[in-house]
Amino acid sequence: MNWFCWVRLLSSLCIHLSCGLVESKLQTRLIYGREAQLFEHPYQAAVVSNTKNFFLICNGVLISPNQFMTLSFCLVHDTASQLKVILGWDSVNGPANSFQQTLRVTRNKLPNKNEIKDGIAVLTLATNVRLNKNIQIPRVDTWSSYINTSCVTIGLGQTNADDPQMLSTLQTASLYVISKEECISRWPAEAYYLRNPRYICAYDRFGRPEGQKAVCANDEGAPLLCGQQKNVLIGLLLLQPQNCDGDQLSIYLSMHDYKKWL
Repeated sequence: MNWFCWVRLLSSLCIHLSCGLVESKLQTRLIYGREAQLFEHPYQAAVVSNTKNFFLICNGVLISPNQFMTLSFCLVHDTASQLKVILGWDSVNGPANSFQQTLRVTRNKLPNKNEIKDGIAVLTLATNVRLNKNIQIPRVDTWSSYINTSCVTIGLGQTNADDPQMLSTLQTASLYVISKEECISRWPAEAYYLRNPRYICAYDRFGRPEGQKAVCANDEGAPLLCGQQKNVLIGLLLLQPQNCDGDQLSIYLSMHDYKKWL
């Protein structure tokens, strides 16, 4: 099976990929992370289901006091009234700094209907969020400014591809952003997909340190934050291979291309 035919554990969304038109579920995962310190990353947020005991649907970020952004395919089965956005949190069992009801869900118009994975969704919140040290809006920049630099990604997920148990505390991991040329050189079999200008390539350049955890699923929409203060958003986690090896490729959807639409 082609490397891009993954299994996604979070939802029942099935799509036809061009890799043999295999009907498959997508899987994503955060790799080799450590537990985030309390409010270490005020730019991380998440959308949860009102109707399923606040079940985590997807990660994302706040892009204005009343707008939250995540991946479009996360929300194909949900309406605005079923969704809440949580901000200023570090544990699924701990207190959140803010719960916000969703007023409206807007999905971008895709240039190609087959590119279902390439879309984003913006949730308009019923009330403005009060920004503080625990809830912040990241700056959006082009990913090419951060080639050959270390960035961080944050999310929840599993510690093993074969273990369905989710972590209860946010994990953070360092990933290295690489150029298209290096990405294609490392994974030549996937060159057709990797040439997509919306895709950012990142991986754990130094491998997995002994004793660190690997988060293997349920991290769709996790932000990739760069810059000295790790406050610059360049992408949202889109796709990962099934295994949990740190030297495997992570694909992020570039946010810079959507600035005009936002």
